[in-house]
Amino acid sequence: MQLYKLSVCLNGCQLVFKKRECLFFTEFFLLLLFFFFFFFFFFFFFFFFFFNRWIGSFQ
Repeated sequence: MQLYKLSVCLNGCQLVFKKRECLFFTEFFLLLLFFFFFFFFFFFFFFFFFFNRWIGSFQ
């Protein structure tokens, strides 16, 4: 549903929203996507590093 709203915004949403609200929604969605990828990669690196340390302690 949010992806549909985003596509409507990018196609020109003067009919549904005001242009200012549309740009705000698009920027918010992209920012949310950026933070999601950042936290995902950070968590993956953190988990991989400590898992290596944990396995290395048993050998």
